[in-house]
Amino acid sequence: MEESLSSEVYETPIDWPLLTYISTGITLGCLVLSVLLNLSSLCAIWGNQRLRKYGYFHLLILFCEVHMAYFVVKSLLSVHLSLEKLGALSQNWIKTWTPVIRLLPDVTTCLLGTSLLLLIAMTLDCTFSNSIRSKPIIKCLRTFLPFVALIIGIMVFLIVLVAKFNMLFDSVFKFSAVFTIILVHGLYMVVFVLFPAVFIVIFGTINWVSDLNSNRFLKEPRRRSRKLDHQICVLSIPVILLFLVATIIRFSHDLQIYQSEELSEITQLVLYSVLLALDVSFVFYPLLFMCQLGGYCCCLEKPN
Repeated sequence: MEESLSSEVYETPIDWPLLTYISTGITLGCLVLSVLLNLSSLCAIWGNQRLRKYGYFHLLILFCEVHMAYFVVKSLLSVHLSLEKLGALSQNWIKTWTPVIRLLPDVTTCLLGTSLLLLIAMTLDCTFSNSIRSKPIIKCLRTFLPFVALIIGIMVFLIVLVAKFNMLFDSVFKFSAVFTIILVHGLYMVVFVLFPAVFIVIFGTINWVSDLNSNRFLKEPRRRSRKLDHQICVLSIPVILLFLVATIIRFSHDLQIYQSEELSEITQLVLYSVLLALDVSFVFYPLLFMCQLGGYCCCLEKPN
C-alpha cells in the first residue's frame, strides 16, 4: 500500500506553468515594493540635510539603486518565461532574444551579489568610522569601498560571460562544460556568498558589540547608521544562507548529478521555493531603511 502511494506521488507531474505564473506574480509584487520603498528612502535622505551630508547614506543610495535594478531584471526574466509558457512569443522573437535571455539569470545573480558587496562597504564604513578619526581618510574610504564593490561585480559578470560563451581567446582556451560550471558557481560562492558572510556577519557583530560597550555620544545621523548596521547584520544571515542554498542547487542541477527525473524535478521545485524566499527576504532591506529613515525624518522638530 505504501509503495503504491509513493509511486503515485512521484508519478504526479508538477504544474510548471502554474508555478511560473505564481513566481512571476510574486516577483512583480517584489518589484513594486522595491521601487516604492527605495524611492521613499531616497526621498528621506535627499529631503534631510543632516542625512544627506553623512557619507554612509551615500552608500545606502547606491545600494537602493542596485536593489531596484535587480528586481527590474528579475521581473523581465519572469515575464518572458510566463509569456513563453503561454505561447505568446513568436519564434522570431525567441531566436532573436535567446542569447540575451540566457544572460539574465547571471545578470540577476551578479546584481544580487553586488548588493551584498555594497552592504560590506556599509559595514566597513561603520567599522572604520569607529576606529579612524581622520575625516579625509574616511571620505576616501567611502569613495574607494563602493567603487571596489562595483568593479568586483562587473568583473565577475565579465568572467562569467567569457566562460559561458567562449567569447575571448577561443583558440587558446577552450573551456569544457564542466570547467565552465565549476568556474561560474565557484566565483558566485566565493565572491558573493563567502565574502559577505565573513565581512557583514563578523564585522557587523564586532560593530554591534563595540557600540554596546561604548558610552560615547553620537550625533543623530551617525547613531542612525549604527542602528541600520546592526539590523543589516541580522537580516543578512537568512539572505546569505538562501543565496548559498540556491547557488548549490543550481550548481548540482547544471552538473546533472541526479540520476532520476523525479529527483531532478524535486530539486527544481526546491530551487523555485528558495529563489522566491530569497526575493521576499531581499525586499526587507528597503523596508528596513524606510522604517528607520522615515521615522527619523518624521520625528525631527521643525525649526522655528
